[in-house]
Amino acid sequence: MIIWLTAIGAFLRLYRLEASLQFLGDQGRDALVLRNLIINYDLPFIGPVTSVGGFFLGPLYYYLMAPFLWLFKLNPVGPAVATAVLGTATIPILYWVTKKLFSLRVGLLAAGLYALAFIPISETRSAWNPNPMPLAALGIIYGFYLANYKNQPKGLLLAAVSLGVALQLHYMIVFLAPFILWQLFLARRHIRELIPAAVIFLLLNLPFILFEIKNNWLNVRGLMEFLGKHQYGSLDWWSVVKNTVGRSEQAIGMVLGFGRDFNVLRTWVTRIFLLLLLAFFKPPF
Repeated sequence: MIIWLTAIGAFLRLYRLEASLQFLGDQGRDALVLRNLIINYDLPFIGPVTSVGGFFLGPLYYYLMAPFLWLFKLNPVGPAVATAVLGTATIPILYWVTKKLFSLRVGLLAAGLYALAFIPISETRSAWNPNPMPLAALGIIYGFYLANYKNQPKGLLLAAVSLGVALQLHYMIVFLAPFILWQLFLARRHIRELIPAAVIFLLLNLPFILFEIKNNWLNVRGLMEFLGKHQYGSLDWWSVVKNTVGRSEQAIGMVLGFGRDFNVLRTWVTRIFLLLLLAFFKPPF
């Protein structure tokens, strides 16, 4: 079954990709940076800018996409193919991880939704830095699961690599901060593996750290200013929480197949779906 799901997912992500390629402002910006890297050997030390707050990400996304733009002779379809391949690879990995954490049925359900739902398909048919995030998030979750619940401390290395990648794809990974901090607290007994894991994480972010040092901690100062004062006055944290919950419900609802024209129905179906998950799926740890 998972082989068929992966094959169908690959077809839906790669079929007529070049003919339907989305190439907007973000893709154009990234293509220019990648072209400059390939032709002029100008290595970037920062990555894409975020839409909220104007912060810069790390440059790892550019390093990952550059070989594909080169292979496709500077055709922008190259990074899109890379994103589609990563999205396809996420299907069996999602199945395998959720089967390990929960059950075969949950694994097939998760993989089926990711393989066939409109939003995951459309988001992996274009090159955009947040699009490979599900794969990185899976690495974080499974790495900590191995280390803290299966007594396999080398899982911390997987978690460190995945977190180092995720943090440079998009800052949305901060929503996992409570989970990550709790797992790091549980992992304190694995100090021998925590140290190399921390080194790996720092090495992955080294170009960005060097940029920050050279530019007087530009992003850190910008983040402190953003958190201290919003563009419309003091930052309303309750509004941030409500918006985050609302967007999360919207995203889950769209994955379940509800478009933007069914807001009320989507909201309640999503809430019922989440309640059923809480009621019938017991956590594995």
